[in-house]
Amino acid sequence: MNELPDYNTDRNGIILKEYGRNIQKMAKFVCEEQDDEKRKKLAETLIELMKLINPSVKDGQDFNEKVWSHLHIISEFNLTIPNPPFPAPNKELLDRKPDKVEYSDHKISYRHYGKNVEFLIDKAILLEDKEERDGAIIHIGKLMKRFYTTWNKDNVDDEVILQQIEKLSKKQLTFDIDLIKADRLFDSKVKDAYPHRDNHGSHEKHGGTGGGKRKFKKNYKRKHHN
Repeated sequence: MNELPDYNTDRNGIILKEYGRNIQKMAKFVCEEQDDEKRKKLAETLIELMKLINPSVKDGQDFNEKVWSHLHIISEFNLTIPNPPFPAPNKELLDRKPDKVEYSDHKISYRHYGKNVEFLIDKAILLEDKEERDGAIIHIGKLMKRFYTTWNKDNVDDEVILQQIEKLSKKQLTFDIDLIKADRLFDSKVKDAYPHRDNHGSHEKHGGTGGGKRKFKKNYKRKHHN
């Protein structure tokens, strides 16, 4: 009577696929050896064979310890040898499931802007200097307008961007919409006309121009002092 074929589906699963089923069978054979010294020599020979089958294991440091750990895992922690070169890994740690990664509960009001824009708005609110705060609003408006057109593929009115800044800042960041539209302050192609000041009072390195800044201040004063 012919024997039925031995299908992989009828066999036990492979514990470490990078070594294959034959190494797993050899590990079982080593564990069944009764003589301690013979079992140790067989295990050492099997370790060298495992290094040949999986040469990538040599890429990291302490690869010898790593291969011995693999042998213990393949043998289902049944391998015992006198004076082992490395201790067996902690089985409980290997069986432990990874900690569940909690989803962020931070609700983003406008997903196409992301969380970083809200972070910038929170930082801008803390600015006490009005010039710096206005410069931050312009910078944030530029970013939001660019993000909006990237996601929606159509133009957005500067007034909508300003309204969203006011909403995200709970009305703590406001600006004159007429000035924004007149000087196209939210247009990325236009250099900042109202840049942040550095410690030396210089603004050229921030992308602004002296004429642009004077023009903005002139318009700003005209709108707020007339």
